[in-house]
Amino acid sequence: MREGNARSAAEAAAPGCSRLAALEDRFPEMPRSIVLKADVLREGVRFTPELAQLGRWALPQIHFIFEWDHEDIHRPEDVAEGWLTVPQVFCLPDGTNVLIKLDSASPYEIRYFGDGIYGLCRDGALVERVSFPPRPQWFTKRTRDGSLMCKVAGGNGECVFSVLNVSFCQYFTTGEQCRFCTIVPTQDRNRDLGMGKLSARDLDRIVETFDTAAAEGGIQHFCLSGGGMLDRSQEAAYFAQLVRALRAAEGYAGQPFLIASQALDRDDALRLCEAGEGAIQVSYPMEVWDERLFPVVCPGKARHVGRSRWLEDLCLAVEIFGRGNVGTNFVAGVEMARPEGFSDPEQGLRSVVEGFEWLCRHDVRPSFSPWTVAPGSAWADAEPPATEYYLALGIELYRLQKRYGLSYDVGLNAGCYKCGVYTITRDFPRLLDGAEQDGSAMVGEAG
Repeated sequence: MREGNARSAAEAAAPGCSRLAALEDRFPEMPRSIVLKADVLREGVRFTPELAQLGRWALPQIHFIFEWDHEDIHRPEDVAEGWLTVPQVFCLPDGTNVLIKLDSASPYEIRYFGDGIYGLCRDGALVERVSFPPRPQWFTKRTRDGSLMCKVAGGNGECVFSVLNVSFCQYFTTGEQCRFCTIVPTQDRNRDLGMGKLSARDLDRIVETFDTAAAEGGIQHFCLSGGGMLDRSQEAAYFAQLVRALRAAEGYAGQPFLIASQALDRDDALRLCEAGEGAIQVSYPMEVWDERLFPVVCPGKARHVGRSRWLEDLCLAVEIFGRGNVGTNFVAGVEMARPEGFSDPEQGLRSVVEGFEWLCRHDVRPSFSPWTVAPGSAWADAEPPATEYYLALGIELYRLQKRYGLSYDVGLNAGCYKCGVYTITRDFPRLLDGAEQDGSAMVGEAG
């Protein structure tokens, strides 16, 4: 199928996709690509042989921190030493990047139409032409000690270089992990498949990998994240060491850092700020806003830090890192998890939007990622809200950020829409206002 034919076929088929048409009718102010992205993030993508073919050259799934798939369908034969032979993202024609979450029950699939043209289909009807970013060359290279570089760090070859501060979360050792989280099960499963991350935290190895990636070009910012530690001062010290090592690297050219960590008290935040010398944004993911549900969703964070202290530390961080350089993330939808969660979606929406506004009033930039119900989590059998829920949240957040002057052009450019593949929040300013073309947005939804 030729390019022009693919586009006209997509336009003709779209009205026949009644579900998408209904979503577009309900949110007429919303760009179609955001509607489509939200629905794909909610529903996942069904595995097809085309994905295996694409996995030979496209940016692959390496399950860097989480396995985003809705079910565990992978086999050792699907693994090429450090990655799965399945692409991590697809790109819509307007530049919107969408994370691929495998789900055998999904209405979506990717098909090949010949002449290098791939299309996203829903219920068998072509919805939109899609493309795929290539695998970075450095993924397949090795450090001096023989370590495969994509087991040392992650990235997309376009903009971001990602490092796990620690590839585990100590709340799992006490059974107090966040109920949606899969960081430890993901790393365990990675080892079973033969693609596990290196457990030793070796700064020389990380710097060598970064220098190799930087030499290929394209790194605009860092995302440093990982699991939580019971000793938050030690967690902050690890991040500070990592920042200093990367800033001293040969390939470092002033790129800013996004640190996704637990909430840090004043002295630890000051030490981290000093290590970054003005090049740091922080995100302290709260995961859920409602005071009653915070200990239900995040028992470890609730017991060892506490919601009030988390909010205090966010406000302190604004004083230390500056307005526009402090954020938090919600895993939207977990507030609806039964039996403790809200029974009415409108109540859930009001709760999250209340949190958005409180944070904006205190100069903290909120964001959210749709809840991924994945194997290994405590809530692996739960049901997330419908796509409408996430679209309603997205437009409310966009309006609040504009109202309070906290759009993504405020603060450092420590992230961008290209790497915001797991959230729709990064796409609103670019598609509605023409902003963010240079890639200024916060990422860092860890936890």
